[in-house]
Amino acid sequence: MGTLPTGSAFDAAVGSQPMQGPDPPASHYAFSPDDAGQLLTYSTFIFLQQVGFAVLESGSVRAKNVRNILLHNIIDKLICGVCYWALGFAFAYGDTKWGIIGTSNFFLGANFSRDTALLWFTSFMFLLTATTVVSGSLAERAQFEAYVAYAPLMAVVVYPLVVHWAVNGWLTTFAPKCIYLDFAGGSTVHLLGGVAGLVGAWMTGPRLGRFNGPEVKPIVGHNVESIALGTFLLWMGWYGFNIAPAYLRGTERSSIAARAAVNTTLCGCASALTALAATWWRSGLYDLRVCCNAILAGMVAITAICPHVDPWGAFLLGVIAGLVYLGCSKLLLHLRIDDPLEACAVHGGCSLVGILGVGFLARPDYIQEYRGTDKRICGGIFYAGHDGWQQLGVQALGAVVIIVYTGACSLALFGALHRAKRLRVDQATEIAGIDNIDHRGPAYPDFVIASHE
Repeated sequence: MGTLPTGSAFDAAVGSQPMQGPDPPASHYAFSPDDAGQLLTYSTFIFLQQVGFAVLESGSVRAKNVRNILLHNIIDKLICGVCYWALGFAFAYGDTKWGIIGTSNFFLGANFSRDTALLWFTSFMFLLTATTVVSGSLAERAQFEAYVAYAPLMAVVVYPLVVHWAVNGWLTTFAPKCIYLDFAGGSTVHLLGGVAGLVGAWMTGPRLGRFNGPEVKPIVGHNVESIALGTFLLWMGWYGFNIAPAYLRGTERSSIAARAAVNTTLCGCASALTALAATWWRSGLYDLRVCCNAILAGMVAITAICPHVDPWGAFLLGVIAGLVYLGCSKLLLHLRIDDPLEACAVHGGCSLVGILGVGFLARPDYIQEYRGTDKRICGGIFYAGHDGWQQLGVQALGAVVIIVYTGACSLALFGALHRAKRLRVDQATEIAGIDNIDHRGPAYPDFVIASHE
């Protein structure tokens, strides 16, 4: 979450009254008819991001692996849908146990209501984004079974618990003055997906020929048109991602939505222009792929804070995100970690820009507009002074906890798959192309493959 459930992103609106305090369990949500319609519309709109991911990822891999990456993009929706219905939603939005895990609404509960259905559907959209991020990091060399095993881990163990902590668990209550803030999934979607992708890429190892001693060999995707089109589709879906939470609570929903839309646009533009200019200054070239990834990096960076900051702050965060994206991408290559879609840099690295940016640039009056009568509101250091330092500390703690927990779960799964020799395809399959061995042949006619391989 582009954007989905995170902290404040899943506060419900009860009638027309602003809600106070942390988000309630699923059984206590009661959306007004207008909010329910907006929520359903924007949640459906978010699914465009899945189209964007499929187009972007298929264009970013070589032609011999297109069927494989597209099947990855489909199978995680199927598995996550069933697992999140049965267990994940209950762990995320059920009645809290010690602020750690939800314990009700398994299989959506006995009293299945409109409001529970809306909350499940919206949060499911955010889960899909977090899960799909990892498919790019594993592209072109992971076994299909490994990705099948990863999807339920995300839907049942990782995403639901992180969301629970940030929505109505311990992260919302432990600080005396400040509540953890993540408007639309900067931490529960993008940081989580980026960290899982980083662990997966490291454990799977680089593609054959990617590194030769100190030399880094470019392995370019087969269709640059798909990369650009996928970026536009993700950009379009991001408006749903970052606007939808505005209709979950607050006294001025249209104002909150408008700020989120403007700031999402500005941050993406600033990030892309910064990265494009920095790349030109360093190499003398205008790199389309850098431009596209930097657009996404900026939108990742603004996700956690999009309605809580002024436009100049969004622009500043975008400039920082563009530089962070380039720095993280270079660092991964220095560490010999091969991430074909640069998902770790885009989603993992740049999500921290927005999560920590809350502690500097979030305006208390904008937060109050969204949080209603909630008394534990600090804002960023630029506006709240001493209280801003506590807000920054809360944000940093939340980020560290999510990184450690997601990293540990991912390491356990990918490590087990590696030991069982079920993580990576064999060398012959990788050279021939996964499509040719596992998926009944290539996605394109032979002459197309020959021209790109």
